[in-house]
Amino acid sequence: MDKAKFPIGQALQKPSLCVLTPLLLAAVLFAEFVSWLPPHAQLVQAYPYNATHLTAAFPNGVVFIVQEGLSFNGTEAESQVAVQYLYTMCRYTAVDVHNATSIEQTVLWVGDVYCTQDGRSWLWLKWLPLRFTAYRGDVNFTYVNLTVKTPAGDFAGAVPEGWYLDTATKAVFRLPGENLTWAMRYREMEAAIERLREELQKAVATGANASALVQRLRSQVEELQRQKVSLEQALRQRESQLAALQASLRSAVAEAEALRRQVEQLKAEKEALQRRVAELNDTYVSQINNLQAQLATMSVKLSAHNEEGMPAYVIAGVATAAALAVAALVVKRRREE
Repeated sequence: MDKAKFPIGQALQKPSLCVLTPLLLAAVLFAEFVSWLPPHAQLVQAYPYNATHLTAAFPNGVVFIVQEGLSFNGTEAESQVAVQYLYTMCRYTAVDVHNATSIEQTVLWVGDVYCTQDGRSWLWLKWLPLRFTAYRGDVNFTYVNLTVKTPAGDFAGAVPEGWYLDTATKAVFRLPGENLTWAMRYREMEAAIERLREELQKAVATGANASALVQRLRSQVEELQRQKVSLEQALRQRESQLAALQASLRSAVAEAEALRRQVEQLKAEKEALQRRVAELNDTYVSQINNLQAQLATMSVKLSAHNEEGMPAYVIAGVATAAALAVAALVVKRRREE
């Protein structure tokens, strides 16, 4: 696809996912969580084309947009109801493009599609099977101690995976993807601090309970503030430990790869030595057989000479020399091995 023709298509070079630290989720304990769109999604002016596709017009052609992993298997009547619902929900549209194909003047974007009718919450089209049984697609859930509001319904405990907005802090985060244990503890602490501050202000304003109560409340606020600082330090330390563990893992993988190559090299050397030993054994056996044959021939000749009257000491000397030659060859081969 020519990205110069479709500026929005530059979303294919999307930035790396913005991983928010749990500290950004700090807010009032009972703040509202609503479904949202990811920060890197691109806003487009698109309209429903059918139950699964949206379309957007650009000066150089038409773009069709489809939610990845979503299909429709319903009747014509169900399709009309679904399209009408999309017309209602998709007043504004955002797309996180994963793949794009182009045929002449028509372009197909496949990715994650988000719609909203008023900007208060966004519907991820992957969630459409939660509203209409005619849609087919996998919707994953994550189990957290939260209650969220989405156009597909309100969920508590089991929350559809996706992007959400904390309306109190205006922080956008993804579920799953972050450990909310620290965040919830931080939120509880912030709420406790806020309640104590309000109580302190009331005590100062009314003059009730005199200075002892005021001092006690101030001490509690200071102690909670110190705990808050300690918690922030613990969070930073946890991130440092995670980075160190990742570095150790990369080092271990590299070391394992080096050991694997060394084992392969030693295995090749062992196989070469085994082939060399086999060759030496074959040579050794062949030469021993030759010497034994020569010795047998020599014995026959000596027997013949003995019959002709050769002295016994000459025969013994020749046999001894032959035996020494065989023994010397055996010792030589053993040393070579």
